[in-house]
Amino acid sequence: MFGPHVLVECYKCNDIEKLKSEKFIKEFLLRLVDICKMTVIMAPEPHKFQGDTPDQDGVTGIVVIAESHISIHTYPEHRSFALDIFSCKDFEYYNAIQEILREFQPMKMSFDIIQRGEFFPRSVVEPAMISETNLVSVV
Repeated sequence: MFGPHVLVECYKCNDIEKLKSEKFIKEFLLRLVDICKMTVIMAPEPHKFQGDTPDQDGVTGIVVIAESHISIHTYPEHRSFALDIFSCKDFEYYNAIQEILREFQPMKMSFDIIQRGEFFPRSVVEPAMISETNLVSVV
């Protein structure tokens, strides 16, 4: 296994200004890195984007970590955002979810935890365990 891939969506957040702020998003991403006990490789440089209509505007940010990445895409006009934390090692993802709840206070939240890398070999012995019978072809 690589580790968990946490997919979070939050709706009806309490503070639209946080969702609009590149500075806040940068600080928040760095806090999540600390909370998850990960290592920054490339610091976040959030970017404000403008969609075709105002309801598509928002802030996108990503922090590259030694373990993989954390990314966020905000939609202030909808008081919502989507966030991913992907790691090649296990981490206490509930601590990250608690920080998200504390900081944004969404009225609705959904999250999924996916264990990635089910067939990824962790040693030179493991590749023999992977066969065509336990892999699905995607065409």
